[in-house]
Amino acid sequence: MRLSVKIGCLVLICLTISIVCTFGYMNEKKEGKAAEEVYNELQMEKPSKSLLIESREKALIEDSSELGIEEWFQEKKAEYPDMAGWLSCEGTPIDYPVMSARDNEYYLNHLPNGVENRLGSLFLDRSASKDFSSPVSVIYGHMVKSGEMFGSLSGYRTQSYYEKHPEFTLITEDGEKKIQILAAYLVNGEAETYPTAFASREDWERYMKKVWNHSFIKSNTKANPDDKLVIFSTCAYDFEDARLAVLGRFVYNNK
Repeated sequence: MRLSVKIGCLVLICLTISIVCTFGYMNEKKEGKAAEEVYNELQMEKPSKSLLIESREKALIEDSSELGIEEWFQEKKAEYPDMAGWLSCEGTPIDYPVMSARDNEYYLNHLPNGVENRLGSLFLDRSASKDFSSPVSVIYGHMVKSGEMFGSLSGYRTQSYYEKHPEFTLITEDGEKKIQILAAYLVNGEAETYPTAFASREDWERYMKKVWNHSFIKSNTKANPDDKLVIFSTCAYDFEDARLAVLGRFVYNNK
C-alpha cells in the first residue's frame, strides 16, 4: 500500500473517531441537561425546610398529621406512581425522588417521568418493601463525576466529609424519617451481594464487624439488631465491578 493511501486511511480513521466522540459528548450533554431540567422542576415543587418544620410543629400542637408534606407527597405519588420516597442530604447535591420498580434495570436509565436517560433515577432494590419496612433497604444510584445522583457519596471515603454530613432525610407516605450514617466501604459487585435480612443476631454481628473493619469512616453512631438499615450503593472504580456502599440506619419517624 502506498504511503499516501496509508496516510489517507489514518486520517479517515481519526476523523471518524473524532466525529463519534463529538457526537457522544453532545448527546451526553443533551441528556444531562434534560435530566437536570426534570430534577430541578421536581426539587422546586418540594416544600421548603421551613414549611416542613412549620407543619411538624402544627402536627404536635393540633395532634394532626403533617398536612403540608403529606399532601405534597401524595400529589407527587399520583403523578409518579413508582415514587417510594424522597431522599436528601443537606449541603450535598442529593435531593431526589427514590423510585421503585419490579426489576433493577428500568430506572438505571429512565428518569422518574419515564423518559430514557443515562443518568437514570435513584431506585430501591426490587427485594425491598416500598414503605422501607424491610430489614435492609438498598437504594441504587449512578456515580456521576459532576456530583449528581450518587456522585457525592464518594465524599464518605473521608472522615471530615462524614462529620459534615452524618445523616440523610427520607420523606415517605409515613412522614419524614432520618437516616444516620454508620459506615462506608467497598464491595465486589461480582462476588458479593448485599444482605436483605439477617437469620440471627450472630449473622447480623458478623456483617456489622466486617463493615466496621473495612469502613473508610468511623461513625459516632452504633447500630443494634432491631434497626432498619439502608444501603446507598453506587459504582466505584477501585477495581473491576467495585461498588461503594454507604450504610445507614433509620433512627426515628416523625408523624
